[in-house]
Amino acid sequence: KIKKVLEEMRKEPLDHAIKEVFGDIKPLMEGIDITLPKHSSNCFRVPINIKATLDAKRIALFANPDYYGMSMIAKWIVPENEIVNYTLTFKLVSYEHAMNELKKVKVVIEDRNGMFYLANAVTRIAYSGPEE
Repeated sequence: KIKKVLEEMRKEPLDHAIKEVFGDIKPLMEGIDITLPKHSSNCFRVPINIKATLDAKRIALFANPDYYGMSMIAKWIVPENEIVNYTLTFKLVSYEHAMNELKKVKVVIEDRNGMFYLANAVTRIAYSGPEE
């Protein structure tokens, strides 16, 4: 089912949230590698690793924490000549507290030449309380 969702994501038009941040871009689907767990047991702490071979200028992380579509989770500027290899955790809360709910994650990178790149990933989340 995850492969099917990823294939559908490749055919989707650009999300409204991405257009709000970057405008009406035509991103390439290459150069970015996203690593997410297939199943995250705590929606308050979802790990992600973002690697890219691009000369990145800006990176933005988007996800669908609820049924209202994509939202920007984080956006940051990459220092010049820095290798893109970031590992972070973010909150991907399911407001309905549904178990095994599929969540879409997208990463957009703008390189120093003004080109845009997009990568998609999917994870299943389970609801559990925030860790103390």
